[in-house]
Amino acid sequence: MLCLRSAIAALALAVLCTPASGQGTPTPAPLPSPTAIGVLGNTQIDGRVHDASRGADFGIAAAKVDYLQISSRGGQGSGSVSADNAGLFGFALYLYDSDLVSITASAPGFATESYDFTGVDAAYDFLRIGLVPLGGTLEVAPAELLSLGCGGEAEVIVRNAEPLGGEPLVVAEILPFLGTQGPFFGGGFEWNLDHIDLPATLQPGESLAFPVRYDSAGQSRPSLLFVGLRSGARNGDEPRAVYRGEIDGCGTPTPTATATPSPPPPCSGDCDGDGSVDHVELRQAVELALAGTAVGCTRADRDQSEAIEVDELVTAVVCASGARRSPALSRFFRCGLSLAAHGALPHL
Repeated sequence: MLCLRSAIAALALAVLCTPASGQGTPTPAPLPSPTAIGVLGNTQIDGRVHDASRGADFGIAAAKVDYLQISSRGGQGSGSVSADNAGLFGFALYLYDSDLVSITASAPGFATESYDFTGVDAAYDFLRIGLVPLGGTLEVAPAELLSLGCGGEAEVIVRNAEPLGGEPLVVAEILPFLGTQGPFFGGGFEWNLDHIDLPATLQPGESLAFPVRYDSAGQSRPSLLFVGLRSGARNGDEPRAVYRGEIDGCGTPTPTATATPSPPPPCSGDCDGDGSVDHVELRQAVELALAGTAVGCTRADRDQSEAIEVDELVTAVVCASGARRSPALSRFFRCGLSLAAHGALPHL
């Protein structure tokens, strides 16, 4: 639940900082007094940039840290600092608890990474930014989207495709997730990463694999399984679909008005059923998600679980923007999940 609430709160920052449909950018309000609710005030933010392949104690000397404060309440700041010989860095901002602080760290020989923190996390936590060493060529199998039909088992293989004598590949994270594009709003996929120790260094030709399973039982829509990775691969590591789960001809009962609620429309989050998702509906969905219910916007509850989950909020945001779910949005969603590890929840 802690992880879920942190992810919802991170996603809510994107929702609450977006002007309502048909409105211009609001005029920033004057800074409230330090006693106002939600004001953290002048805050020193400290952290360390480290080598993700070796651990948090192995700082990267002279790493560059660019920061940007995104606020819905008027405060804003940006700048750049360099880490010291131990990888330590620090800077000051005037913060609100609902702010988003975006940090991009870079260093020669490492893949550049961007992290997002809430104002609360930035103010009270020591920020740890892990960079993955550059090198290697990433290859993920299956190379093309494959169908598991109505059910079945398969595996995903992650391989360093470098020739003999080439560079090693460091894989820091493996992040499978379900797609929410077009008609593909289903579930039914399971995977297991328990046997894999990360970060993992793959020499040329070496690989690691994990099993996946699909079962169409209870699914009312087809499914896509994506695999995202965080690695130092020189050819990039953007998420992509690997397996598809079907429902046609699988004997899945068709939902009826008397048996089960009708599945939500393609654009999840359309609370009033007018065919579009506006800013007010996004706010409503976020508030219901934090309250652990879907009463008041059942169309955002696409799996009819009687609660609005994080991935359903992501789908609603995509519908509202008219865009498809992108790797950047997927990374933002995963970053929200990682906020739970800091043990502090933002206040909305």
